[in-house]
Amino acid sequence: MLNVNYNMPLSGRESLYVREYKEKIGRDIDIEIDFTEIENIAVYSRSYTDLNDSYVAGASFVAYLVSQFGKSEAINMIFSEQGIKQSLYTELAENWVSYINTNYAEYSKYK
Repeated sequence: MLNVNYNMPLSGRESLYVREYKEKIGRDIDIEIDFTEIENIAVYSRSYTDLNDSYVAGASFVAYLVSQFGKSEAINMIFSEQGIKQSLYTELAENWVSYINTNYAEYSKYK
């Protein structure tokens, strides 16, 4: 169902990043393959840099943790009794924002 939604003809500024991504990859979106990229582009395009404001930002952040530390370590960090210490959380969140801004700046912003 998500494949159908993303691959329908889209118009309007709010879906420009989806059209740009499809043009870049030269094929229809396959959500099993493209999910993380679509989420990250949405985060950049919609300026979702506050992890408390958006499910999409939270999903992107968790994917970032997995890419940086591996799945097991990311799970341990998130679900330990202590959770992620505030100082480390702040640093990781800042690094994630930098990662998003650096790697997805080619996409249009929705304003």
